[in-house]
Amino acid sequence: MALNFLTGLDIKGNVDLNKKELQNAVIQNLATAPSSPLEGQIYYNTGEDKLKLYSAGGWLTIPDGNTAANDFLTNLAFNTSNGILTATVSNQSDVTVDLDGRYALSSAIPTVGNGTLTVSGSGVLGGTGTFTANQAGNTTISISHDAVTRTDTTSAVSSNSFTSVDSVTSTSEGHITAINLKTVTVPDNNDNTTYDLSGVGSTNGTAGVRLAGSDGTNDDVLIVGAGTSSVTRSGNTLTVTSNDQFDGTLTGIGTATSGTIAIAGTSAVPTVSTKTAAVVNGGAALATGDQIYDFVTAQIGNIPSGLAFEGSWDASSGSAPSATPSNGQFWIVSVDGSTSLSGITDWKIGDWAIYVEQGAGADAWQKIDNTSVLSGNGVTNRVTLWNGTSTLTSDDGMTYNASSNALTITGIMTADGGNSTNWNSAYTATNAFTTVGANLTKLANPSAIRFIKINANNTVTARTAAQFRADIGAGTSSTLGTVTSIATSAPITGGTITGSGTIGISNATASAVGAARVAAGTGISVAVSNGVFTVTNTERNSQNTLAVNVPANGIITHNFGTKDVIVQLFDTVTTQTVYADVSRASNTITVSYSTTPANTIRALIQKIG
Repeated sequence: MALNFLTGLDIKGNVDLNKKELQNAVIQNLATAPSSPLEGQIYYNTGEDKLKLYSAGGWLTIPDGNTAANDFLTNLAFNTSNGILTATVSNQSDVTVDLDGRYALSSAIPTVGNGTLTVSGSGVLGGTGTFTANQAGNTTISISHDAVTRTDTTSAVSSNSFTSVDSVTSTSEGHITAINLKTVTVPDNNDNTTYDLSGVGSTNGTAGVRLAGSDGTNDDVLIVGAGTSSVTRSGNTLTVTSNDQFDGTLTGIGTATSGTIAIAGTSAVPTVSTKTAAVVNGGAALATGDQIYDFVTAQIGNIPSGLAFEGSWDASSGSAPSATPSNGQFWIVSVDGSTSLSGITDWKIGDWAIYVEQGAGADAWQKIDNTSVLSGNGVTNRVTLWNGTSTLTSDDGMTYNASSNALTITGIMTADGGNSTNWNSAYTATNAFTTVGANLTKLANPSAIRFIKINANNTVTARTAAQFRADIGAGTSSTLGTVTSIATSAPITGGTITGSGTIGISNATASAVGAARVAAGTGISVAVSNGVFTVTNTERNSQNTLAVNVPANGIITHNFGTKDVIVQLFDTVTTQTVYADVSRASNTITVSYSTTPANTIRALIQKIG
């Protein structure tokens, strides 16, 4: 299949050739590289006569086998005498790298013999093994540590001094490298001094304990009061009294309210801090200023701040306007009723049922009473009227019959420019006419006719026939007049007629009004009934269109009698549009493909004109 495009194609998406050939294609010819290239983009450089490929941020020349026209590596050589590595690149100078002795030739690598390495433990180390150079596999040599026993001895002490081990130094492997010894002296076993314990000191202020030795020496331990503290002794009993509440050592802190006070640290150095948390109803924790501010702000935000009208509500339905209302939603009562909403049962038309959250103390329905209270007495069938700013009354001169929809007013109705008396006169005059034929009327009582005259002050006056003739300057005679001539103008013909004659209508033209008729045409029918023309399109859509599957030979007969047809093809499985060669004849089309499609192709044909 060949598609003949008369203009270039601006393709916005990818083109899938479905493994088909791109025949007779020419790569884009440019003298310089295109701007803003994308990875993989190609073009033909007309200045260099080379095919270019955009890759890794730069344009590359695509090799074509001609080493004189492309740059690529052709040879790599290494000079063992000077250590120079040379790379040969077509169309470029050779690239050399001096390895500067950072290499080894095979001739310079020494030969390794087949010597054997033997490992053998000694002393507390045991185990042995060998490793031979150039051997095929690996060898594992294990070294073990012999078990070591310990012998303990006991030395007798002959005096009050003896030598003891003060410290031991060892290696990470557990071997002892040094021992530090020191001499310890204890009291001689001949020191048999005894001590008596008794109280000493004054009975107030300072007191203590005396250790009285048998050797005549006394050791006193005194307790001295400071500040407001005092020490008293009674016999061998010492009493320390302090009025300073802060004197002494704090050994522990406890708290009765664990929810507000936290105790940490050690018993010697305790720390006391408050426990804070976000404010909640019923919470016991303390709160910071920010937490109190957040709570108060949130509570203020819960106060209703707006209303949303949701519609009308039948208060006699027995059901709430909504099972799940939101804050501020309200409904207007359309039918009186006693449905209970949060205990409210008196609902009248116009009342508002509003749902409020929290603002009233608890979520509940609220009512805005829009009932109007009026005073006064009514009478059946009388039309009510206001006789005060808030009172109503009625009058028997204006009644209304609901069954007949009749409004009855006794007396005269007045309007701008007239009253009901004038209107009745005009109605009576109108009833004096009776019909004669289809378009003419005659007067049953000509003298009873009244004509309406609009005065200069916009009032209306009923006038007799004589008065009306005088008003228009036609005299006062009541004698009937005679037509003496009739004139005509286009499109009416035949005038002026003074006696008898024929009146006609000229035919209409493109520029003149006149008599005309609607004629039927191809595919159009015309019907006339009581002066009404009905135009109908008699040609069916099937007479101008055809939908059919393309047969194996590609020939479709449509019998439209013209080559002016639109043809569209689509795949009946994928429903995608198919392009093929289509040739047209007066009553047929022929569809041909370069490759026979796998699925059935359907043709849509429409006649034009």
